Amino acid sequence: MAESDWHPNGVAAFFKSDYTFDDAKKLSELWDIPLKESKQVLGHKIINNIEHLLPQEVNPPKVDPEWDINSLTAFFKSDYTYEDAEELATLWNISPYQAKKTIGHKIVNNIQNLLPEGLQNPAKPEIEGLSPHWDPNGLDAFFKSDYTFEDAKALADMWDIGIVEAKQALGHKIINNIQDLLPSGLQDPNSKVDTSPGENFQAYVKSEYDYDDAVLLATLWSLGVPEAKNEIGYHVLQGTDNKLPDKLRENDAPPKHADDTAKYFQAFSKSQYDYDDAALLAKLWDKSIGEAKHIIGFKVVNKITHLLPDELNNKL
Repeated sequence: MAESDWHPNGVAAFFKSDYTFDDAKKLSELWDIPLKESKQVLGHKIINNIEHLLPQEVNPPKVDPEWDINSLTAFFKSDYTYEDAEELATLWNISPYQAKKTIGHKIVNNIQNLLPEGLQNPAKPEIEGLSPHWDPNGLDAFFKSDYTFEDAKALADMWDIGIVEAKQALGHKIINNIQDLLPSGLQDPNSKVDTSPGENFQAYVKSEYDYDDAVLLATLWSLGVPEAKNEIGYHVLQGTDNKLPDKLRENDAPPKHADDTAKYFQAFSKSQYDYDDAALLAKLWDKSIGEAKHIIGFKVVNKITHLLPDELNNKL
C-alpha cells in the first residue's frame, strides 16, 4: 500500500500517542515499508480504532498520563542527564524516553536507591563561568524565572561579564529580592516582549533542526511554532539540546530499511551537495532532512542526479 492509502493525519496521531520510535521502526521492518510510512500507519490505526490489527510486537505499553508528566518533569528538573537516561536504557533494555520517565518516577517517590549503582546519585555537573560574587543558587533561580537568554546576554554586554555569570547575577537578584538594582529594562522580565529575531532564532536556523522539528516540538510542548524555533535555538546555543524530546532527534533519523543506507549517506557527504540542498529537497518533496540526504546519495551513487529537481542542480 502507498502512503496515500493511510489517513492524512496519521503522522500527527502517531506523535500524540504512546507509540515510540522503536515501535515505528519495528513495524517498518516487519512490513518492509519506510519509517515515515510506518508512523502514518500507526496513526491511521489509532484514528480508526483498529490497533488490534497491528502486529503484537508494536503494541505500546499503557501508561498513566499523570505518572508520565510528573516523572518527566522531575527528570528534567534534576541533575540527571541524557547520558544517564541512555545508560539506564541500555542496562534495562528500554528506550531513553522510558528511561527518563523511570528515573523521574524514582525521584518523585524518593526511591533512587532502586536504580542501578552509579545512577542513584547523579553528579552535579561542573559549570564553567560561575562567580563567587553571586549566590551559588543564582543559576537555578534564573532558570526557574521568566528571564530569557536574551536578558542574560543584554546584562552580560552591559556589565562586560560572561553569559553564565549574567544568569547567576539575575538569579542572585531574584533570591535577594533586589531586582530594582538591575539596569532599566531588566528589573521585570514580564514588562517587555522581544519580537526581534535574536540569537536563539539564528541558532535554530543554522542548526540541523528543521521546520518539521519545530512543528513537532510545538505540538509536544503546547507552544507556537515561532516559540518552538526559539526554544530549539536556545538549547542549541546552550549545548543542552539533549534536553529536547527524543522524538525531535528521531524525526530526522535516516530510514533503516535499506541495506545500502550508510553508503548513500556517505555518498551525500562526499558530494557537492550540502545541508541546504537536503533542506530544499525535503521541502520540495515533503521529506525529512534525513530522507532527503538519503535520496540525494542514492542519485549520486547511481549517477542519476539529473532526476533531482532543477532547483538543486541549478545551484551547482
